[in-house]
Amino acid sequence: MASKPLPASRRPYVGYDPCDGQSVLFVPLGRNGGAARIFKDDYARLIAAGVSPYWFLARNSGTSSYVRAIPCGAGGGATHVTIARVLLNAGAGQKVCYRDRDPLNLRNDNLHVDKGYARRRDADIMPPPEPPTDNSNAPHGHAEAA
Repeated sequence: MASKPLPASRRPYVGYDPCDGQSVLFVPLGRNGGAARIFKDDYARLIAAGVSPYWFLARNSGTSSYVRAIPCGAGGGATHVTIARVLLNAGAGQKVCYRDRDPLNLRNDNLHVDKGYARRRDADIMPPPEPPTDNSNAPHGHAEAA
C-alpha cells in the first residue's frame, strides 16, 4: 500500500546550514514552526527504520525542547520517540547532548551521547523492519506482483 504524500507545508527541503554552509535537509516541525536540520542520509535512515515523517518540537516541564515523532505503525497506545535518541541509538542511562545547544540541529556531527538518566532506548520502540520480499516460492518466470 503506497503511503500518502506529505502536505507541502510538512515536506522536508534541502538547504544550507546557516552555521557553516553545509547542505542539509530541513524538516518542518508543524504548528510549532521552525524546522530541524539533519543530514539527508540520516533522515532517510530514520524514515526507513520506521520514524514518522511528521516531526514536532516538544517542550519538557523545564526549559528543554526536543524534536519528536511517533513511530510509524504504532497503534493507539503509541509513544513518541526523540529523533536524536533514535539517531544515536542512545539507551537507558544515557542522554544525547547538542554540542551547539540547539535541539533543532540534528546533524550527527552536533550530537553526542553522555551519561544520563533516561529509562529506555527509543529505538526499541520502533516497529520491527518489514521482511524482504521473497519471490523464491513463485513458479519460475512468474514473480509475484509487488
